[in-house]
Order: sequence, then C-alpha cells, then structure tokens
Amino acid sequence: MSAQESCLSLIKYFLFVFNLFFFVLGSLIFCFGIWILIDKASFVSFVGEGAGAVREGLQTW
Repeated sequence: MSAQESCLSLIKYFLFVFNLFFFVLGSLIFCFGIWILIDKASFVSFVGEGAGAVREGLQTW
C-alpha cells in the first residue's frame, strides 16, 4: 500500500466519522425541536427556573 492510498483511506474514515458526528448532532437538535413543539411545559420545567427567556421565546413562536 502506497503512502497516497494510506492517506486517502485515512481521509475516507475521517469523513465518515465527521459525517456520523454531525448526523447524530443534527438528529438530537431535531428531536429537541419536536419535543418543544409537542410539549412546551415539560421542556420549560426541564430547563428550570432560570428559563424566562426560553419561556418568552416559546410563547413568541
């Protein structure tokens, strides 16, 4: 295996790992968004007492 093939293989695996990371992160953000749309009260109680800005933002939308 040449150095160029090794480098391409490494790049392929890095690309896979980063794509997987961003897919999981995007899925989490999407799930939190759906949760907020469905049940705003439980989200505000989850965030806590200092959620005045969150509460105002949710009422705006």
